[in-house]
Amino acid sequence: MKPKIKVVIEKTGDGFSAYAEKVSLPVGTIGDSIEEIRENMIEALNLHQKYHNRAMVKEADLDFQFDLSSFFAYYKVINAKALGERIGMHQSLLAQYISGKKKLCNTLSPKRLNTSTSAFVLSLELY
Repeated sequence: MKPKIKVVIEKTGDGFSAYAEKVSLPVGTIGDSIEEIRENMIEALNLHQKYHNRAMVKEADLDFQFDLSSFFAYYKVINAKALGERIGMHQSLLAQYISGKKKLCNTLSPKRLNTSTSAFVLSLELY
């Protein structure tokens, strides 16, 4: 099974932007909705693939992920305070992640993650 292409979605002032990680050239797009981002990214990546004479990509080949602050901007129904209480993370620390002042580190091993952060990351993966 070939690895999926990670696509990071970010909330902008008037819509969304997205970029693909670990492709040979930068591939990005913008859109007014998540659905438009998905469609535009598939089209942009397929133009990239066609240029390099590679197989076309389908949505199943992509792993769409929100950056943390965009996740909470998009899913406004999620109460950050209640989520913090549920996963055992202090509200001020969660607020720093949401605002982008603190970033989750993808290189941390499970042994180095504290219980709060592990639960928080797990909670995000469920969405």
